Parts: sequence; C-alpha cells; structure tokens
Amino acid sequence: MKKCVLFLVFFLLAPCVFAKYITVSVMPLSNNLIAEDVGELNFSVSNLGDEPAYDMSLGLVPPKGFNSEKVYVGVMDNGTYKLASFKINVSGDVTPGEYYSSLVVQYADANGYPFSMVNPVKLIYQKPAQSRISGFMDVVEVSGVEVKTLKLVLNSNDDVSRDVSVALTAPNEISVDSPVRQVSVPAKGKAEVEFKVSSIGALPGSKYVVYAVVEYSDQLHYASAVRSNVGIVEKASIPSWAPIAVVVILVLAVIYLQLRKTPKKKKKGE
Repeated sequence: MKKCVLFLVFFLLAPCVFAKYITVSVMPLSNNLIAEDVGELNFSVSNLGDEPAYDMSLGLVPPKGFNSEKVYVGVMDNGTYKLASFKINVSGDVTPGEYYSSLVVQYADANGYPFSMVNPVKLIYQKPAQSRISGFMDVVEVSGVEVKTLKLVLNSNDDVSRDVSVALTAPNEISVDSPVRQVSVPAKGKAEVEFKVSSIGALPGSKYVVYAVVEYSDQLHYASAVRSNVGIVEKASIPSWAPIAVVVILVLAVIYLQLRKTPKKKKKGE
C-alpha cells in the first residue's frame, strides 16, 4: 500500500517539477548614438529557459524618420545566445535629440504556440537631450476577457508646461484601446493618462512587459520611457489545492478501509 501512495504522490508532483519554459533575454551591445544618417545597433539574444524557441525573429520598429529591417534568428536552443545587428537609416528632416524605438521579439514553443515581447530601445540622434518629464505606471492583472485600466502618472520637473505625445506599446497578446494620446503637463506638475488593456490569447500565469513613450520637442527632441507589466491570471471556481486535497483524502480513506479489512492474527491457545 505504501508503494501505491508514493506512486500517486510522485504522479501529482511530477508535472510541476518538469514543466518546460522559454525565457528570452535581450541585451544591448553597442552605443545608441547615431552621429550621422546611418548607424548600427547590436544586441545579444539569449534563451535562458529549458526548451528551444522556434521561428524566432527580431524587428526594430523605429520612430518616424528612421528606417530599419527585420532580423530572422530561427531556432534558438536553450542555454544558447546569438547576436543580432540592425542598421538604422535616418531619412527626412529629423530633429536632433533622443527617441525610442521598439525591439519586438517573436517566437513559438514546440507546440507552435506563439509568444511576443517588446523592449524600449533609446536612440540618440546627433546629441543627447535629457527629458524633464518622467512617469510611473501601475501593474495590472487581467483574467479572461475582462478589460482593466492601466494608469500612467506623469511628473514634470520643467519650468514651463508641455504638450506631450504619449504612446503605449504592448506585445501582440495584449490589446490597448487608443494607444496614442496627447496630454498637457503643467510646469512642476502632474498629469494622468488611462489606458484600457485586455488579453488576446495571452498565456495564463505569464507577465507581459508594456511601456509608454513620452515625447515633446523644441530645439531638440525629448523622450522618456515608462515600463510596466500586465499579468495574466486564470480565474478558478475552486482553490488550486482542492483537487490534491480530494485525492489525499481518498487515498487515506482507502488505507483506512484496507486496515479495517485486515484480519487480526490469533494468539496461540485461542
């Protein structure tokens, strides 16, 4: 009976111990300064999980006035890294200063389930320009088809009011209602922006990075990025531990009944 109980316990715990996962990490390797009309950005892409990532591609989505191309990586085995390089071309009349592009990583697991992630990448064109507007964004959790409010609070350290553009960037699995807004931020003051976010086939138990880029211009172009996470949770009608508790109770009941059925040995002389 003990062997049976041990087998059941191992069977219940095994899926948790041997769960497969993919963790993609992207690290910049080059200077983000574009001194002329052509520049290059280099990244190290690593798979820190315990299963391969398939059909991986990286795309640098530049701001208006910049151009770049997609990089195809293919299969990335677990525990490996690859280098990705992007050539940046500046076209048209672009104001010197700081900008943000979006590095979009897309891949699939062994079952073909698609994943995506976004990363803000700062670009400095000709000369740096430190933004005087920073911000903070809430972390939210979304379950099923519900829509949640993601609040962005902007703080100005400038002596004058600014009319800024705010754009929220999210991966493919997260939907954003009206991602681009125009906001007036008072001098030395605050302003709030609210975005409605929901899940589009996002994987329960995962967290997806989103970020807002805040931009304004005068003689230079200024930009800052504010990060947050959207967590995907799965509503359960019963606690997650309840099925295990039921199995344990049933096993104990079987053991109890077996012990009651076992006849007692008679003593000699009876």
